Amino acid sequence: MPDFRNFKDFNYINALIMNSLEKIPTSIDIIVGIPRSGLIVSTLIAEYIGKPSTDLQSYIYGHDNIRMAKSSVAPETNIAEQKNVLLVDDGLGSGVSMQNAKNMILEHKPDTKITTLSIFVEPFATNKCDIYFQVMRDQFMPWSVLKRGIEMGCCDIDGVLTEDVPHEYDDDGEKYINFLKNQRPKFRPDRKINTLVTGRLEKYRGITEDWLRQHNVQYGQLIMCQCKNNAERAQQDMGRFKAEVFKRTGLPLFIESDFREAGVIKSLCPDKSVFCVRIANYME
Repeated sequence: MPDFRNFKDFNYINALIMNSLEKIPTSIDIIVGIPRSGLIVSTLIAEYIGKPSTDLQSYIYGHDNIRMAKSSVAPETNIAEQKNVLLVDDGLGSGVSMQNAKNMILEHKPDTKITTLSIFVEPFATNKCDIYFQVMRDQFMPWSVLKRGIEMGCCDIDGVLTEDVPHEYDDDGEKYINFLKNQRPKFRPDRKINTLVTGRLEKYRGITEDWLRQHNVQYGQLIMCQCKNNAERAQQDMGRFKAEVFKRTGLPLFIESDFREAGVIKSLCPDKSVFCVRIANYME
């Protein structure tokens, strides 16, 4: 079972990159990021060391991508002329993505010199790239935790999958119903969520299921508050309600949007992991 406490936020990743820049050879001509998440860290590295950057496909096929290749501190660059490449990804385990990207470059540009870099590597993968910044098992980053975690955890709806419900629309009536029907999606999962747990009332199950279906959200089960109305729900602690469901599921992770409720869930489930999207961090 993955250890979700190995989550690293943007501040940690940024500091790690800044404190590891000396590992990068000065001979590098251009930074090439492996889509998608590799582009996030490759862009940061390029900005800090003053080198142009681009994505894998643009480098290989020579797209007219001068603006993308131009760092704010690097001159405009002809991508095709850059032969000394730093190939970057955010995390490395099996090494398949890195090796495939390297092979693609060499197939089209056999005279390219490639140095591979991954911000994080699994303990067994340190020999699968030239440079790494930190050895860490079960790597979880801001852009990956929601994707990986939802498959084996509980997930809130409002504030995670959708925009939050403004107070003026929470009338337990027509305003609320219309808002639920037309809520804008927020996080859009591309994997099946194990269990949805929401403080929404059971009587709004049909509307909720319709919205989830409309936005292609796949899930195993949907657990809703059994109170009859808002007044009755207001007498209950939704954090405690979600914690009790969390315990019953036996799942290791709860993804929550409300900071206070996340704290309650963690206090009642101290041996489990709680991720609060409001602060993009885990409750310890």
